[in-house]
Amino acid sequence: MLDELRELLSKTVYEPFRIRLISGDHYDIADASLFVIYADGSHCFYASTDGHWVIFAADRIVSLESLLAGEF
Repeated sequence: MLDELRELLSKTVYEPFRIRLISGDHYDIADASLFVIYADGSHCFYASTDGHWVIFAADRIVSLESLLAGEF
């Protein structure tokens, strides 16, 4: 899952996507510059729209979903 996430973040033409976690929480990643994967791949950091950083363990991701109609 982490390799797929890195691939989505590094696309030349960025496509927004949703990350779903085991907890049921989800985050819509509209801008790749607001999302960081920790160097060792253990955690992800996301700057939410309210200006706070959301931190979660990478192994808690259960799915990645396109926010573009007809994708994935």
